[in-house]
Amino acid sequence: MTQRRRKVRSGIAVTLAAYGLMIAAALGLVTGCIQIVQDYRTQTKRDETFIQSILQISSSGAAEAAFQLDSDLAAEAIKSLMIYDFMFQVRISDERGAVLAEVRRAFEPSLLDRLTPLFSKPFRNYSIDLTNQSTRLNVGTLEVMVNQNTLLSDFYSRSVRSMLSGLLKNLILTLILLNLFYVTLSRPLSWLAEKLNRVDPRQPEPFDLPGSIGKAENEVTMVALSANSILAASRKHLQELEEANSKALKLDEKLRQSERLSVVGQLVGGVAHDYNNILAIILGNLELVRPERLTQAERKALERARSTVIRGADLAAQLLVFSRKQPLAPSIILAGDFLQELHKFSRPVLGEQHEFNFAADPDVWPCLADKRQLEAALLNLTINASHATPKGGKILIECFNARLDAEYCATEDTLEPGDYVCFRVSDTGEGMSETVMSHAFEPYFTTKPEGEGSGLGLSMVYGFAKQSGGHVKIHSQENVGTRVELYLPRSEQEADGQIPGMAHPHIAAGRENLSGKRILVVEDHPDVLEVVKDHLETMQATVITFTSGQDAIAYAQNNTPVDIAILDVILTDSMNGPDVKEVLSQLWPGLKTVFMSGYSEGILGETGRFDQNTILLQKPFSRQRLVEVLTQLNEVCDGP
Repeated sequence: MTQRRRKVRSGIAVTLAAYGLMIAAALGLVTGCIQIVQDYRTQTKRDETFIQSILQISSSGAAEAAFQLDSDLAAEAIKSLMIYDFMFQVRISDERGAVLAEVRRAFEPSLLDRLTPLFSKPFRNYSIDLTNQSTRLNVGTLEVMVNQNTLLSDFYSRSVRSMLSGLLKNLILTLILLNLFYVTLSRPLSWLAEKLNRVDPRQPEPFDLPGSIGKAENEVTMVALSANSILAASRKHLQELEEANSKALKLDEKLRQSERLSVVGQLVGGVAHDYNNILAIILGNLELVRPERLTQAERKALERARSTVIRGADLAAQLLVFSRKQPLAPSIILAGDFLQELHKFSRPVLGEQHEFNFAADPDVWPCLADKRQLEAALLNLTINASHATPKGGKILIECFNARLDAEYCATEDTLEPGDYVCFRVSDTGEGMSETVMSHAFEPYFTTKPEGEGSGLGLSMVYGFAKQSGGHVKIHSQENVGTRVELYLPRSEQEADGQIPGMAHPHIAAGRENLSGKRILVVEDHPDVLEVVKDHLETMQATVITFTSGQDAIAYAQNNTPVDIAILDVILTDSMNGPDVKEVLSQLWPGLKTVFMSGYSEGILGETGRFDQNTILLQKPFSRQRLVEVLTQLNEVCDGP
């Protein structure tokens, strides 16, 4: 199929020649102006010298006339000056300023009257003092007024000739360039355009080059050869395009699948939140039952119900991890000590058939992360490493300082340059292919046989790293091994010898006595609110409850501070838990706060993290956990 030929509105040769003419004219105008200015300055200096010499020559006769106060003699002296046509007016005055003789020409308008003011005043005055030769006394003044139009007439003529000569040269140069451009550029390009216009896009075929283009070996030749290369490859490209379209359809299907997973994640997170509230009500009411008043069978039934609720809470936690909406409680972690603690409890879990090595740099920085989630992430990576070496092998877990620069971070999404602590898990197992690595972080993606893996391990590690402001990277080679690096932000604060949250506090029974404590509870779910209130009151605390943040703030504005505030993170009114805390902290400085949460998306921001001084009470929680949190809050805020 031949394409319709488009009409050329303006040839390249004409366009280039026009550009050349404009550039040459502009350059000629600039250089011409420079020459005219230089010529004017030279002309002006020459004219001034000439006029001064005339006045010097005429001064002797004029001085004699002024000394004798002879008007006729003065008039004769003036006539000798008026022979110059540029002299407009001549005057001789005595020493007192009295005019002895004066001659003035009639003014004749000229076309130069508008041009001369661009360079100078239309008339210019010159004068010389007259001195008697014998007495050496000043006897008067000789003054002349010069007509600049007449004086500069030769300068104007030279300037016009110079500009016309430059324009004529530019015109000749333009005609020469026009012919050269047409022969060497426009005509070959027109031929090439004609050939390309006749190409059938469905059956492209290369064409032979004429000698004038082939031998030229210039840019037009290169364009023609490139066009032939494109035409020769077009048929192959059409086939590749069909294959690419097929791949695009498959990628589109994967994108829709990813979007479906994202929607599922949102749905799961919301369900987990409501599910946690329900479990909190059930567990709270179960623990309000007095076991000593029950029969043995009833106590067993009560314990079975309680255990079932705990298993349900574990399931909800897994759902939150999958949806990457779990709240984080970051603390300062001493990476080296943490790795030693991990070594102690992970070795029995992983078995003896593998060679485990743990290494930490002695000067490794403290990092900022949720200790429990970090334990889970490293345990997941270690289990994956052990599965990659089913017959035994070497597994190395190490931590060291790392500085990620802007160049590296530019290749990763939402990663900021700076200092990080890197936890690296390496194995000598089967390794991964490029295809497997590209899907490794996708939820439910696994290469293990059905029933041996959920496909959530690396996905959970990835979500934890991103929520913590960090990064995770996989390096792997088939039949060589895999290395997974987890980067967590360096903490600017130094920690003491104990890793926050590493110890498991033992709470004495007597600590349940909250007699004299006033506790404010804000929870929008009435049943959850009632359960928390009942537990606190059985601990002898005075409890003030509200179902909205606005009501709690109104109470705080008119009452004395409470000892502790327990706030649900998500409230149904216009304020959420952190908003309420901020206002209450302003009204009651130093207020101790506990957040209750079953789901925290949109409240904790993109990172999903609380600040270090905030204690989180994850729903559903047991009575013992409530006591532990309240005790820990007092220890953190008041000291031991």
